[in-house]
Amino acid sequence: MPENPNRVEIARRVEKAEKLLQKGKTAEALAEYLLVLQDDPPNDNVRQMAADLCLSLNKGAQAVILLG
Repeated sequence: MPENPNRVEIARRVEKAEKLLQKGKTAEALAEYLLVLQDDPPNDNVRQMAADLCLSLNKGAQAVILLG
């Protein structure tokens, strides 16, 4: 049986990504969101945020992969 992601840890990491965004560190926030998705692939909220950041960083192909 696959292990459920630790929700507290996921929430902490999402909060970290949001703080990075507030500081204008878009690339670092994207990296954090992508790490969250490795541990919690069905997290559509984080997937959408990561795709939006990809678009803002002109990484359209990566956004398509995330949303595909």
